[in-house]
Amino acid sequence: MTSWALLIFGCAIGWALLFRPTWIGGGRRFPGSTALGFLFLVVGMTSPMAIAPEALPLDSRDGTDVFLSVWNLWNTHHALASGVSPYVAEGIFLPGGADLSLHRTSVTYGVLSAPFQVAFGEHGPPQLFGVYTLLVIGSFWLAAYFMFRLAFLLTQSRSAAILAAIVFAFADFRFANLVRLDVLATEWLVLFVWSWISFLRRPRPLKLVGLAVSALLLLHSSRDYTVQAGIVIGIWTFFDLVTGRAFRARREELTLGRDAHHGRRVPPVAHFRSKAPLGSLGWGVASCFALLLAVVGSYPWAVRALGRLRWAQSAGTGWAEESSADLSEFFLPSSNHPLWGGSAASWVESLHFGDDRFGHSLGPLAGVLFVLATFWILRRRSGVRWVSTTLLCLAFALGPVLQLGGETTSIPMPFQGLLAIFPWFAEIGSPTTWMASAWLALSVSVAIGWTHARARLQGRGAGLITVALLLFTLAAPFRLSEEPIPDAYRHVARISRNAGLQPAGLLHLPGMFPRASLLYQTVHGQKVAENVGHASRGFRGSNNVSLDPAYRSLVETLGRDRTLARLSSSAREQVRVETTLFLQRHSIRWIVVPMAVETQAWAVGDIFSPLELGNGLYDNYCENLRALNPVSEVEIGAFTVFQF
Repeated sequence: MTSWALLIFGCAIGWALLFRPTWIGGGRRFPGSTALGFLFLVVGMTSPMAIAPEALPLDSRDGTDVFLSVWNLWNTHHALASGVSPYVAEGIFLPGGADLSLHRTSVTYGVLSAPFQVAFGEHGPPQLFGVYTLLVIGSFWLAAYFMFRLAFLLTQSRSAAILAAIVFAFADFRFANLVRLDVLATEWLVLFVWSWISFLRRPRPLKLVGLAVSALLLLHSSRDYTVQAGIVIGIWTFFDLVTGRAFRARREELTLGRDAHHGRRVPPVAHFRSKAPLGSLGWGVASCFALLLAVVGSYPWAVRALGRLRWAQSAGTGWAEESSADLSEFFLPSSNHPLWGGSAASWVESLHFGDDRFGHSLGPLAGVLFVLATFWILRRRSGVRWVSTTLLCLAFALGPVLQLGGETTSIPMPFQGLLAIFPWFAEIGSPTTWMASAWLALSVSVAIGWTHARARLQGRGAGLITVALLLFTLAAPFRLSEEPIPDAYRHVARISRNAGLQPAGLLHLPGMFPRASLLYQTVHGQKVAENVGHASRGFRGSNNVSLDPAYRSLVETLGRDRTLARLSSSAREQVRVETTLFLQRHSIRWIVVPMAVETQAWAVGDIFSPLELGNGLYDNYCENLRALNPVSEVEIGAFTVFQF
């Protein structure tokens, strides 16, 4: 009930600030009113997060991805505090560490969250969950505001820009990816496109520097979106060169007539353009500074990534085919979106033939808006570029070959051409992430279509957008979950800090889910001696404990009933010495034994039969580890912690 109250209050205040109706004494503009209006609107639309900041959106499919995102924040801050590159993780894949240059980490969010981690608790959840929630709310806010600025630049219509911001910020795609920061980071894609177009329309030295900054924010937030922006802008530039026209405010993209809200004449956008002497001192300084900023800012990533692209070229196209959208799903409601989820989720899921967990769907509401906008754009022959970009990005989202009705056909798609030019894109680029660029172009198309149609709807702009806002508002409040952190890991953290111990390796026997291991590292602060390669694509280590022959022997030997008790004293001592050497070799001080059958089944593979899993395997590990003379043993909940 509290969530709904905040939803209604936030959206009402946001609406009043955005539209400033005269009947409440509005109509007056003050600095920051638009940004403040979107902030209230976002707080309302994400009301459960504002009320329970330490909860996580684990009800989304693949909700454990949030553990990876939380770890990314912690690891970036930890790397910066240690004076190492954020694209190097020394605490996993022991002893060699991991290269994160092609991993789906978002360093931009990590850097932005560092001050909040210091202020609210840098030692892990639950404080870190609150920082994560703050970033998600900020992402929605910036996505709405940046899209407003981009759409307003193109249309000079406030109502059209507000509509585009609502459509983009509260898209199905964004709600479906609340647990993936690198996919949620669509606001930096919009910021870069806005900076690019703004610079070309009215070149200024400061805008050149701003363009460089936006490019760096995009690069370090998502490599997928960086490649997408380069490809889309490259296609636009090629088209303009072929047709002999530079990308500028052309006649079909201008807004003539009266502004839908203020009722005043708006001059053509071309009138705002002015030329600055390219040889001036200001341009020279700005160009040098922007170049220096780009080189220095991209160096931490580029120096590691360029060498790994050779590996990515031989990775194959399996992931690209697996993570492709289905054409039949584009205009179906998404069960990930709370508007169509909840009690109706099972019915909505039955409509989908493919995998809808990444937000493949545009949804009925956005689909109708896009169709209507396309009609007006084609009728006025203005804004065709954005409609074409939307369709092209949707085609890229379909992957290398067409998938229709849950079946994979042999019909090649445009994404196959990308793979021919950039083979490495099959490994680090997911076709489904092209939905972000599709939503960007779709939202701009809706704004341009609205601008063309508003002459027939004069005086009804705020009312119609309010209806759209109410429909999107039904998406909240969505469900969140409290994720209990096992006390076993808090025990490890407490002992390590109180004793002043340096972070050492923590090993799970027989193992732990990769994403869970990364989450728990944010709690106990120790190095994780697990193979976390399955946590994310591009997540590779130079070495890891599981490659050590002694690891499998340890897992199998200590998992058998009374293994050490049946040995002679000399043989038992030999096993103890070999185990001690193994732990010392990988700097492992802690061994945690979980009781959960699911964890055991994931970790041991074919070493043990299903009948051996459960309490029996758990008891075997505990009994045999006791015979190795640990420093301490503590049973906490469904875990037993051994210190060596």
